[in-house]
Amino acid sequence: MSRKPVFTETMQIGIVVRDLDATMRRYVDNYGIGPWQVHQFKREDVKEWLEHGQPVEPSTRIATALVGHMQWELIQPLDD
Repeated sequence: MSRKPVFTETMQIGIVVRDLDATMRRYVDNYGIGPWQVHQFKREDVKEWLEHGQPVEPSTRIATALVGHMQWELIQPLDD
């Protein structure tokens, strides 16, 4: 017996990746997902970010693409 889906109105999927550019190419070539918009957030761009209750200053590249009403987000951390 199959179960009913738990998530029926998902609007966004976020995936952490090692290589943003290679992943975007793979998603375009293999799945037709794109075009992608790329954003980079540097330490000085992000204010009041907490991790385990401690302030951190992350550096990240993010790419987003829409497929219908679903937003795909690829996240490449640029620091530890």
